[in-house]
Amino acid sequence: MQRIKPLVSVAFQRCSDLQQAKTNLRNYAPTGGDLSLVREYVLNPFVYEPLMKFVPLSVAPNVITVAGYICLWISVIITYIHCPTFSETIPNWVFVVNAICLFAYQTLDNMDGKQARRTKTSSPLGELMDHGVDAVATTLCAISWICACKQGTTLVSYLICLIGYIPFIFATLEEYYIGGLYLGKFNGPIEGLLGFIIMQLLGGIFGHQFYQTKVFGLAPLWALFSGLTAFGSIFASIENIMNIRAKINENKKSKVENKDSALDEQQRSPCFETNFHKSLLPAIPFFILLGSFFTFVMVDRETVQRYPYLTLFSMAIGFGYLASNLTLAFLVKKPLALFSMMCIPSVLLMLNAWTGHSLVSGFYALLLCAVATFLIYGNYVLSVCDDICNALDINVFFLPTNKRD
Repeated sequence: MQRIKPLVSVAFQRCSDLQQAKTNLRNYAPTGGDLSLVREYVLNPFVYEPLMKFVPLSVAPNVITVAGYICLWISVIITYIHCPTFSETIPNWVFVVNAICLFAYQTLDNMDGKQARRTKTSSPLGELMDHGVDAVATTLCAISWICACKQGTTLVSYLICLIGYIPFIFATLEEYYIGGLYLGKFNGPIEGLLGFIIMQLLGGIFGHQFYQTKVFGLAPLWALFSGLTAFGSIFASIENIMNIRAKINENKKSKVENKDSALDEQQRSPCFETNFHKSLLPAIPFFILLGSFFTFVMVDRETVQRYPYLTLFSMAIGFGYLASNLTLAFLVKKPLALFSMMCIPSVLLMLNAWTGHSLVSGFYALLLCAVATFLIYGNYVLSVCDDICNALDINVFFLPTNKRD
C-alpha cells in the first residue's frame, strides 16, 4: 500500500551518521518493564490475557494502538457536546461512558505490546506510535476530569493537564539516558488512570455534585483528588530525576575507569551523558511550550472562554510532538534538541496576546497557532512512518505475510 509522503523528512534530523541511525533501528529490542501490582495480579490474569484470545494473529499491534486512541476521541467528542466550556453540568451517563472509554484505552494500550510479542513483530515504530499516542492521550484523558471539576476556562483547568505532563516528560528523559522505560509498583498509566476511571464511575452513580462535596469541611473532593494525583506525579518525576542522576554517576565512574582505553559503543552514544544539569536541559522546550499556553490562558481570557477546546488541543498536539521526539531520539540514538520549531506558534500566540493583539485578533492568532501546530505534527507523523518503514521494510498497519499465520 502506498504511503502518504511528508512535505519534509524529519525523522533523521540531527543524526550525524544516517546509516548508524538506521542500524540502531534495526537492532531495536524492547526494553523497560511495568512492575504494577494491579496489572500483575488483577488486570493481566482477568482482563488482558482473556481478551488476547479474541485477537487474531493477523491484526497488527499498531491497529490495536489506534483503536485505543479512537476510544479516547469518542469520550472527548461526547464530553464536548455536553460540556463545551468546561463548566456545564454533565449527565450521569456521560461519566459512565467516559469511564468505559478510558478503561478501553488503557486495556488496548496494554494489549498492543502483548500482540507485538505474540506475533514477534516488536518494532521501533510500534514503540514510537504507542508512546506518541500516550503523549497526546495525557490531555485527552484529562478532559473528562476537567469537565467534572467544573472550573470553567480558568488556569486551574489547564493546570490539571500537568498531572500527566510532568511525569511523562521526565519518564521519557529517563528512558533516553538509562535505556528503557521502567514503571514502578504504583504508576500513572495503571493505578493513576484507574483512579480517574473510578472517579468517573462515581460521578455516574452520584451525579456531578459528588465532586463538589467537601471532605472534612476542608476542600471539595475534586480539589483533594487532583492534589493527591499531583503529589503522586511530582513524586514519580523526582524518582525519574534521581534515576537519571544515578545513571550519570555510573557513567562518570565508567569513563574514569576506562580513560586510557578506546571509547566503547555505549560511551560514543549521544545517550551517554556525564553532566547531570546538562541532562535536564532537553526539558526546556516543554516548559517554553506549556508556559506560552498558560500565559495565553491568563492574558487572553475572552478568546480562551470562547475556544477552550481549540486551546487545549493545540497544547496537546504540541506536547505530543515534543514527547514523541524524545522517544525517537532514544530509538535512533541522536542528540536531544534544546529548542523545537513546535515552540514557535505558541510563543507567537502568547506574544500577540501579551501585546494586546497587536498582530491579529485573538481568535485568528489561536487558529493560526492550531493550524501550524497540526501541520508540524502531521508532517512529523508522516515522516516517521515513511522513514522507519523504509528503513525496516515494514508496514504501519499490516503484518508481513509470514507473520499472519
